[in-house]
Amino acid sequence: MKLNNRQIAEVKNQMGAKPIPAKDPAVATFMERYGRHTFYLDLTGLHFFQLEQEQQVPDCQSAILVRIARWADQNRESLLGHMPVRVLPDVKVIISLGREQQKAKDEAAPDPNADQPNPMEERAAMQAGARAAAETEN
Repeated sequence: MKLNNRQIAEVKNQMGAKPIPAKDPAVATFMERYGRHTFYLDLTGLHFFQLEQEQQVPDCQSAILVRIARWADQNRESLLGHMPVRVLPDVKVIISLGREQQKAKDEAAPDPNADQPNPMEERAAMQAGARAAAETEN
């Protein structure tokens, strides 16, 4: 799922996670391979959020973290794609879907992470982008 700026802020507030910046060259490779998502990279691999089917709270939706690639080795220089795996299945992030007015405002707002370096393995993400696609094809 592709998160808007408000949803990215909610994930950061709830989990402390920051996404890979949208203009990072690896994101284009990840989108080609896995679709339009907001990608997160951590010590265990590459992730995105997936909405759950049931809506528990009006105007809100819970999402789960799904890992789609793991690090190939301890150096964390390349990723190995695998079948999606739910990470921490009992932990959910509540994401506000909001109203149309808020949605339009969020889409017009600049990306808060656009000019910030990614603290979550920035170098490895850039190197891993091209390798992830090649390694999952084999």
